[in-house]
Amino acid sequence: MSKFQVDKALFHKFVGLVTLRGELENKEMLLNVSTNNMVTYVVSASKILCVKGTLKGTFEDWGEVGIDNLTMFKNVVASTNIASLDVSKTENKIMLAGTKVKYSGVLRNPKYIVNTVAADKMQSLVDTADGNNFTLKSADIKEIIGYVSALSPTFLLFTCKNNKLTVNLVNQDNSIEVDFTLANVEDFQVKLSKAFVDLLQALSEFDVELSMKSDQPALLRIKDKDLEFEYLYAPLKK
Repeated sequence: MSKFQVDKALFHKFVGLVTLRGELENKEMLLNVSTNNMVTYVVSASKILCVKGTLKGTFEDWGEVGIDNLTMFKNVVASTNIASLDVSKTENKIMLAGTKVKYSGVLRNPKYIVNTVAADKMQSLVDTADGNNFTLKSADIKEIIGYVSALSPTFLLFTCKNNKLTVNLVNQDNSIEVDFTLANVEDFQVKLSKAFVDLLQALSEFDVELSMKSDQPALLRIKDKDLEFEYLYAPLKK
């Protein structure tokens, strides 16, 4: 039985950035585990969002691993009061262990994990959405989220004109507009459903690189020395 160690907080963050919540919640994932990273490609049940998540580290060459009930799995990882987890698996179970606690969960046969997208298809979608890039700092995102909490918008309208980005939060006849100054960004207008707020909330501790083009999915990227994520969020019709 092969096993490896992983930082508990980092692994919990990775699983949480895949799982998300609300309309975007992903309940299962096909995880490809190799010696130097874990990679997953996930499509939300609502078909609004595609996710590519990568966790870097030193692991085992397990290949495809099917994990379902992701929210429970995330909560189990969070509940372990230790800094490092031993992760091991048999043919049909995954085990998490610390000095005082052990968890055993049944794995799903990878062929029955259907909320996934092929790597080349995801890359093609990313290539189409990429190229009109700007960054929202963590503080910017938290500012937007604060206004969302006050208004509970039904949709968000992102408009860039002459390098001024206006985020318009709309709830019937009520709206809040927030302006940001950009540089070297082509004009665009993208209308996104209110579930986009849940994604912003999940990413609010990061500076997020975005690319937005009219009538194309919004592309969001986060990256640090251990984690890389790409999210493609489908727009609403204007």
